[in-house]
Amino acid sequence: MTASRIPHTALTVYLTLNQHERDQLTKYRTLFEAAGLLLSILFQSGITALFGATKNKLDCGNSTIFNGSIDNMTEDFMNTMRPLDTAVPINVAGAYMTSAGIVALIHILTSLFLFFSVREIVDVIPTSETSFMKAFKMIIRYKPFMILTAATVASILATQSIQSVLELYLTHVKKNHTVFPFLAGTLIISTMILLFVWAIIMRRIGKKKSFFIGNLCLIPTVIIILITKSPIALLFVAAAIGANTVACGYIMPWGMLPECIDAFMLETGRRPVEIFYTFFFLGAKLVQALYAGLVQLALGESGYDAKKCEQPESVALTISILMGAIPGGVLILSTICLYFYPIDDERAKQIQLELKTMRY
Repeated sequence: MTASRIPHTALTVYLTLNQHERDQLTKYRTLFEAAGLLLSILFQSGITALFGATKNKLDCGNSTIFNGSIDNMTEDFMNTMRPLDTAVPINVAGAYMTSAGIVALIHILTSLFLFFSVREIVDVIPTSETSFMKAFKMIIRYKPFMILTAATVASILATQSIQSVLELYLTHVKKNHTVFPFLAGTLIISTMILLFVWAIIMRRIGKKKSFFIGNLCLIPTVIIILITKSPIALLFVAAAIGANTVACGYIMPWGMLPECIDAFMLETGRRPVEIFYTFFFLGAKLVQALYAGLVQLALGESGYDAKKCEQPESVALTISILMGAIPGGVLILSTICLYFYPIDDERAKQIQLELKTMRY
C-alpha cells in the first residue's frame, strides 16, 4: 500500500502547475477515497453474506434475565458465538480469498490505466538534483513543513481516535451498539458531501483559515461525546458536525502541502517532492499506529475483556476519555500549530506569482 499510496498522492504536483487545478485534483482524489471506503464496506459485507460467513458477534443487548438478574451465558451458547475462523473456516476462507482476488484485480487494472493514461509535467526545477539524505536534512529543518505536518497529524489523530473506539463507546457507554453501522454511514456520507462545501469555502477564505475553522467543528462533537447521558439521536448530529473536521483533514493538508513545497523550492532552489510526501504520509501513519497501541494498552489496564458483556466501570471511563478528552486535547495542539503556520492565503498567492515569473 505504501509503495502505491505515496506516489499516487504525490502525482497531484506532477499533473499541473496551477494551484487551483491542484486543489480540484485533491478534492476529487479524497472524494473517491471516501467513496471507495464506503463501497469497500458494502462489497465486503456482500461477499461475506454470499458465502454465508457473516460474523456473529457477542450480543450484549440480548442477555436473558431471570428473577431480576442477568443470566450468565452458558458454555454451549458461547461455543455458537465463536469467531468465524473456528466455526466455519471454509466459508471464511472462501469469502476472504474471493474478496482479496477481486480487489487485487481491480487494483492492478486501475494502476495500469493510470500508468498508461497519466502524463507528468516537468517544472523549472527538476526533482532529481538532490540526494535523499541531503534533501531529508533540509526538509526536517524547514519550519513551515514541520508545523504543517504537526498540525495535520494532530488533526487526523483527533478524528481517528474517535472513530477507532466508536463501536466500543456505543456498546459499553451508550449501551446501544446496533446503531454503529448507521452512525458510521452518516459520518462517511456527510464527509463526502462536505468535501464539496469546504472546497468552496477554501477558495473564499483560504486553506489555513478553513483548516482552522474545520478543527473547531470537532468541539461540539467532543462535548456531546463527553455527555454520557445524551440521547442517541444527538450522536448523529455530532457525526454530521464532526464530518466537517474529517473533510478538512482530507482536503486542506494535501492542498497546503504543494504550496509548502513551492515555498521551499523558491527558498532553496531544490524540489524533493517525493521526500516531502513520504515524510508527510508516513509521519501520520506512524503516529496513528502508536496511538492504536496505546488504546489497546489503556483498555487492557482498565480491565476490558472482549469476551464479556459486562465490563467494569473503569472501562466506560477509559473509553469516554479516549473518545472525548484525548481528541479534544490533540485538536488544541493542531489548532495552535495552524496559528503559527506562516504560509497563509496571501503568501500562497505571492509564491504563485514568483513561480509564474520563473516559469514563463
